[in-house]
Amino acid sequence: ATGCGDNEVSTKITVPPATELLKSVLNELAAKGEPVGSGGVLLQQYVERIGKDDAAKAKALSPMVDAIMALKAPAKIKAKANEMLKLL
Repeated sequence: ATGCGDNEVSTKITVPPATELLKSVLNELAAKGEPVGSGGVLLQQYVERIGKDDAAKAKALSPMVDAIMALKAPAKIKAKANEMLKLL
């Protein structure tokens, strides 16, 4: 018989770790060197999530997020992104 509730399908959503998400964004910044803009909010959120597991790492990354958000020169953005990637 078919109908409501006979065949429940559960959907599992897997959220990648914040470290992986941050690496992905930083790799793109390191490659393109484009100003962060509103993407800085995402960077901050990822660092906050990292801080739940590794407070020292988040403490080191947090001022770097502020710094990269202020940068406009592609070469400096690439350098800062690569510097941050080394901490991950």
